[in-house]
Amino acid sequence: MENNKNIFRSENNSIERESFVGELEQVDRSRQDDYEKFEQEKNEALRLAYTDEQTGCYNRNYYEKITKITEYEKHKSDIIFILVDVNNLSLVNNEQSYGAGDRLIGHMVVQLRNQLSTSPIAKQINGNELGRGDTIIVRLGGDEFAVLRLKTEEEKNDTEFETNFEEATDKNIYDNAPKSLDFAWGFAVFDKDFDEDLHGTKDRAGMIMHQRKRIMKGIENK
Repeated sequence: MENNKNIFRSENNSIERESFVGELEQVDRSRQDDYEKFEQEKNEALRLAYTDEQTGCYNRNYYEKITKITEYEKHKSDIIFILVDVNNLSLVNNEQSYGAGDRLIGHMVVQLRNQLSTSPIAKQINGNELGRGDTIIVRLGGDEFAVLRLKTEEEKNDTEFETNFEEATDKNIYDNAPKSLDFAWGFAVFDKDFDEDLHGTKDRAGMIMHQRKRIMKGIENK
């Protein structure tokens, strides 16, 4: 009889242990589900905060973020900054419609993505996309875009890099653009002798862009 009691107790203990283990596994699964849900919600919040809803590009908030973080510091001497400005957007908005202006902006984004092979928005945005080698497109304002990437190893060793790059980029994004798309562009590479930070590189690219815009309008040196 005593042996039967011991067997009964042993079976009960085994059932209790299995039940306890099952409860622990259920708690672990629940915690894992909660963690995955939190990560998804966090990534979605970052995506909304750092992307432009209309175009699907990174936005000005993202640009401000990457100018402040330290991750890109070790790469910044190799950062290429292309600044693009769509001409006559306000005129199109006023004379045609804001829908026509939106379509013009959309055509500009497609042109940049197709011709400069920009990377899609990161699934997990952390501000170090340049550091991992992405080519990113940022909508800085209504009609102003920036394309940023790092020099390749070949470009780092190219003594004629700026001339070669300018010719190739002009052919890609301007010569191959549809006639209905009117824009000006300029580029600069971060230079510690001129730029305190990436904003300085942007300003130099902007000077070239505005010079081209003046030439396009026929007001150079007037």
